[in-house]
Amino acid sequence: MLKATPWQPPEPDPPEPLFAAASNAGGYLVLGASDRKGGAKAMTGLTAMLCDPAMITALALVERGTAKPACRFDVDWSLGPGIRLDHLAGLRALERIVGGKAVIEAREGRAREAWCTILTGLRLARAAQQEPYLVSHLVLIAQTSIILQAAAQLQGQAPPEPSTSQALAEALDALARPDTMAICVDADRLLLGEWVFSREHRHEFPNVVGAPNCGRERMALRLYASPLAFPLWQWDHTWYLQVMGDAAGVMSRPDDLAEGKLGDRLVEAVPRLCLGTRLLVPALGRARVKDVEHLARLRLARIALALLSTRPEDGSFPVDLAAVAAAGVDITDPFTGKPLVYRRIEGGFVLYSLGPDQRDDGGTPRPRGSLAQAQSEEGWDVVWSFPPTALRGEP
Repeated sequence: MLKATPWQPPEPDPPEPLFAAASNAGGYLVLGASDRKGGAKAMTGLTAMLCDPAMITALALVERGTAKPACRFDVDWSLGPGIRLDHLAGLRALERIVGGKAVIEAREGRAREAWCTILTGLRLARAAQQEPYLVSHLVLIAQTSIILQAAAQLQGQAPPEPSTSQALAEALDALARPDTMAICVDADRLLLGEWVFSREHRHEFPNVVGAPNCGRERMALRLYASPLAFPLWQWDHTWYLQVMGDAAGVMSRPDDLAEGKLGDRLVEAVPRLCLGTRLLVPALGRARVKDVEHLARLRLARIALALLSTRPEDGSFPVDLAAVAAAGVDITDPFTGKPLVYRRIEGGFVLYSLGPDQRDDGGTPRPRGSLAQAQSEEGWDVVWSFPPTALRGEP
């Protein structure tokens, strides 16, 4: 069953309207920022944007919203595939604004303000964390990636003050929840699958799976969802529950390594006639890889923060991560279960996870070339380096 949380009385000043107002206050400014590419022109445009009164108001609302302990948006979860998550686009666009603001502050020599902005960005990424939905979690992963890329560019500045460093560590730890995917899979079963397999919504099945408006495929799916096929539909429902239960079990086991083809493996034993199960099971394998990579990046950032915050006056870094681990920081590679790879280089360090292929590629970042290269799960590691220009492609 979907995990429930105790009811809490509403806050007098809840954060959800603040984030919505921030998106509205930024208006076209936020929308435009979501499509911007990196580079000097983009930064010049963003600098001008941050001076706009509407954007100043929007960022002030974000500050107020992220100061709240939790956030839950008003979503009608009974709509099945018609659930509206309009707030997610605004949150991601706001994250880009906050990340760019931190980079600009750092370039202007305002390191203290920049680190505080990074903290705001990490807290903003948690805005949709209470939503037990796979799409919401994937947006959280995207938001976290945006703000960590900005944080990587701050490494050459003065380290954060002790109080800010502690707050950053707490924010990173709060985002690193290994049970999130298990909850999301169970929520997809409850909110989407059970909706489709219910008697009153069975006729919507062709629309849910995106069947064409006419043709043989549409007719076959309509026949499948008709009362004539009800016994087969029930059989399919049983398989669906079994597959999603197996998927939730895999996601809840931290020692179960990420598999890009997990979704294919889960449905390979499902009979071909069980169309609902075969079409409704989400791309769990790729989502699983994204989640484990997200966890790896958070651990890399947490370790880098510890190394930079405790760096001695001579600017050297330790030969290994023993002291970091002794301080309670998790140095485990979530892809392999072994310690993350760390080595010192001249004037800095390179820290990385072996990534989905679980092979040491020497700290080679994910390629930024074609879409096929970027989606490949082989030949790259999940990398964090200091200084950030030590390796190209990733922070």
